[in-house]
Amino acid sequence: MLGAIIGDTVGSIYEFNNIKTTDFPLFSDDCRYTDDSIMTVAVADWLLNDESHSVQYLIDTLVMYAHEYPCPLGGYGGGFHHWLCCPTTVFEEVRQDDGSIRKTMRQSREPYNSWGNGSAMRTSAVGWMFDSIEETERVAEIQAAVTHNHPEGIKGAQATSAAIFMARNDKSKQEIKRYIESKYGYNLSKTCDEIRPTYTYEESCQGTVPPALIAFLDSKDFEDCLRLAVSLGGDCDTLTCIAAGIAEAYYKDIPQWIVEKMWGLLPEDFREVIRRLCLESFYRKVEYLPIKSLVKFIPSNMIPDETIIKDVREYVHSRWTLGVTHGIIHWDRVYENGKKLLTEEVNPLVVGLFAYLHDSCRNDDGEDYQHGERAAEWMETLRDSYLRTLTDEEYSLLKEACRLHTIEHKTGNPTIDACFDADRLDLWRVGITPNPDRLATEKGKEIACNTDYEPLVRKVING
Repeated sequence: MLGAIIGDTVGSIYEFNNIKTTDFPLFSDDCRYTDDSIMTVAVADWLLNDESHSVQYLIDTLVMYAHEYPCPLGGYGGGFHHWLCCPTTVFEEVRQDDGSIRKTMRQSREPYNSWGNGSAMRTSAVGWMFDSIEETERVAEIQAAVTHNHPEGIKGAQATSAAIFMARNDKSKQEIKRYIESKYGYNLSKTCDEIRPTYTYEESCQGTVPPALIAFLDSKDFEDCLRLAVSLGGDCDTLTCIAAGIAEAYYKDIPQWIVEKMWGLLPEDFREVIRRLCLESFYRKVEYLPIKSLVKFIPSNMIPDETIIKDVREYVHSRWTLGVTHGIIHWDRVYENGKKLLTEEVNPLVVGLFAYLHDSCRNDDGEDYQHGERAAEWMETLRDSYLRTLTDEEYSLLKEACRLHTIEHKTGNPTIDACFDADRLDLWRVGITPNPDRLATEKGKEIACNTDYEPLVRKVING
């Protein structure tokens, strides 16, 4: 996602002043992130905070970011600006408990059949969040269709997200090209040199996404992709935003000086979303981030040791004899929940290990309230093997979190409380809606308040 923001910023000053050359300074004093970056961060925020990926939460997030950053360089597009500022008033009749009918009024924002490139420019985070291309394309359609529900608007977002998904999964350029041409019908046979002479300003998805993909396909590295995309002209910031988002996933190496320059131009709100995306998405699984270019911007105590956690996960799973209710699917969700609860005061290794140890000594899937204490005792057998690299403090915190998670509401220790909430946020799997008042951390309460658990709980209850 950072690649997309860099592309947007580098292209920002050339949107209405195209240059048909690759020889230009990447950053000038006038370079700024635009609406492309603001909406890219908004979509990432939605993905990170709304597990159900609901349309209303996305709409609220897009509107919130637009109100927080109302005057970006270049402004918002006309249709999108109207969608933001002029919601439709909807009158409804609601039946009350006593049988009477009450008229209510609410504001509604409906999609406006746009085929513009705005749906593709903001979608890069989708390409990093999911473990299948089908899910990637499904969520890309959701994020596009709240505004750009024209088939071309949806197609542009899906093609961009799919290309990022394939790139981060080490597919070759030829495989990416073949899939996008076959699935989405884009002609990617031309080169940048063939497109450049006659290409003019184009705000449609069908006129922007293919040239952006070609700039990526023609490039030799991330910086080369930036230069090729800008040199094509057109809607330059958006085209470069799309191209660079794919290039980042493919090359997995942004020059450090570019990262540092871009980081200095971003508000702290954006930085925080990027940090979270690095820790909670597939960024961390491609040996790219935080190992390389963003490591200096993520506090080291927020980066867990994945190797230790993976080894413990495999060992505990190998000896598990109960069912799925408290098994590995639950543990994996607790692990992912834990990443959402990280702060600089929370130890990520302890929270990660808690996910796979807290239920490890259950006797059954029922009300076995002593299983936490048994897990803490059993950990003694792992101290000189799987847990040998933990400090005494980390080991003590892990034991306490396991021992207390069934009997204590809150301890006041940020790490132990994050462990508690990581587990309790998964209560929906047994038909219980997580109650914010029963959570121990502010982040946990916020997640519970902002997540629509009703469909998940209803599905569990109905079997």
